[in-house]
Amino acid sequence: MNTHSQSRLLEAELDQLSELLATSPDEARRIALDVAEEAAVVHMQSTLARARLYHALALMFQGNVETGTPLLERAIESARRHRLLQDLPNALDQAADSVLLQGRFDVAMRYWVECLELAIAARDTALCVRSHLGIGKIYFALGDYEQAKAHHLRSAEYGHTFYDPTIYCATYLCLAADFLRLRQIPSAFVSLKIAHDALPNARDRSVWQIELAAYYAEAHAGNGDFAAAMEWIEQSLGACRQQGEQRQLWGESITLLAWADVLERQGECTAAVARLQTALSHALMLNAPSLILRIHRKLYELNKAQDHFEAALHHHRAWHQALETQMQRLGEQKLQQATQRRLARLEQRMELERARHENNRLLARVQTHEQTIQTLSSVAQTDALTGAWNRRALEDRLARLHKESNTDGWPLSILMIDLDHFKEINDRFTHILGDQVLQGVVQLITSACRSEEFIARYGGEEFTLLLPGVQLPGALQIAERIRSTVAAHTWPGLLPDVHLTVSIGTAELRPGEAATELLARADTALYVAKHGGRNQVFAAD
Repeated sequence: MNTHSQSRLLEAELDQLSELLATSPDEARRIALDVAEEAAVVHMQSTLARARLYHALALMFQGNVETGTPLLERAIESARRHRLLQDLPNALDQAADSVLLQGRFDVAMRYWVECLELAIAARDTALCVRSHLGIGKIYFALGDYEQAKAHHLRSAEYGHTFYDPTIYCATYLCLAADFLRLRQIPSAFVSLKIAHDALPNARDRSVWQIELAAYYAEAHAGNGDFAAAMEWIEQSLGACRQQGEQRQLWGESITLLAWADVLERQGECTAAVARLQTALSHALMLNAPSLILRIHRKLYELNKAQDHFEAALHHHRAWHQALETQMQRLGEQKLQQATQRRLARLEQRMELERARHENNRLLARVQTHEQTIQTLSSVAQTDALTGAWNRRALEDRLARLHKESNTDGWPLSILMIDLDHFKEINDRFTHILGDQVLQGVVQLITSACRSEEFIARYGGEEFTLLLPGVQLPGALQIAERIRSTVAAHTWPGLLPDVHLTVSIGTAELRPGEAATELLARADTALYVAKHGGRNQVFAAD
């Protein structure tokens, strides 16, 4: 066989390894070693470099990260010299993931930025998504969750243009983690729902199942649903047992963190500390700095709360030591100004490229996906019976308007609306008819307001209306319009002999006043209106 024919045969063997890595890394490693041996004999340097790259990747897929990472980094250098552009992106992605776990943020950033450059040159949208996912992971590890979310949202944006269940799973699990750290629980549930729907068709779904279950547990714990959280924890631990040692340690670490959170919220601090100690031993074996930092801080807080001062001091020192190392690495990361400028230029190119090639079919798919997210978000934040916003949505919106009012000096008023004698309607006409009345009242309130007003069901038969940009006199006018609209309404076929009315309390935000204080004053005004004879409006103070 001549050299050219032998080269083609060896290259053909290597071509099949990309798919084989995920399904049978042992077989992929054997083939790579055989090809490397033959290529070395006949001095096929490019083929040899490619075989060594796949050998290192096979080690990584086997879970042998400690041995595989330095081999992979050397193989990447060789692949660059031989211009193996087809194989380089996957290697860069794998290497970046590994060095990120070791806390080498600057190296991980360079790898993923290079991956992004190759993606743009090849117009490979899937690779763009993976690159932004990785860059977001770096910011997440550094504790900059807003920047992490920005890059992960960019991944989701590019992911809309095609459907790959594995990429969807990875993207929305990363977003869920961002939202959980930012304490945006409803958004985390939306992201987890999208990831959950993509999971059955994703590659390596048993691996994704661990993160999905752990994050679901954390989200349910954040909502106080501890029974649901424990069900997801059990699922995650079950999935961990099916993995290799490295992935099992990582999966158990994040699951034990979620478990400790559940136990702490239930007041079982001793049990929470035990779970965290196990998670810490796993994190130390993995040499995962970000995870170690997070666990030490939690152990410090729990031991301090239990007056275990010696243990608290130990973890406080360990946390500070890890934090100093983290901050030093963060400083090193910021010193890589050339890499940051390179990333900014690439993002500008991506925007131009996307604008140039966007067509109606892709736009339609983006819109469809946005509608899905909007629907899921709406379900998470609306009252199922009346269609009004729910209490959680009210708290989120009020917090945002309160901040804007303090920043910009805009007025903010609030109405608390309660149906008079509603219990009598339920008792006399059944709860089914009472539900219909609640739905009708929401429609009446909406008809008496501006289209942009925010109406939420505060609880039972009580509703809240937020009025940004409205001072107290204007709020009183709107309240009176709502009161008179309800009082004048007839209920043919529903309540033929019932005259329904509402009582309303209103208040305007004072300078320096907290949002909770504004709510409390409006609620007090409602109390006065109710006890002053009902079917009236009363202003706080």
